[in-house]
Amino acid sequence: MSGFNRSPRQRKLAVVLTAAKVTALPSQLNGLYYLMAALL
Repeated sequence: MSGFNRSPRQRKLAVVLTAAKVTALPSQLNGLYYLMAALL
């Protein structure tokens, strides 16, 4: 497989939520999505 170049790796930033956003998140969810988030 000569003649192929690897694509450059993209740098990925970690997504970090503030404590306020984490506590506000469940109130924005409903039904099955709320249940899945609550179990995490």
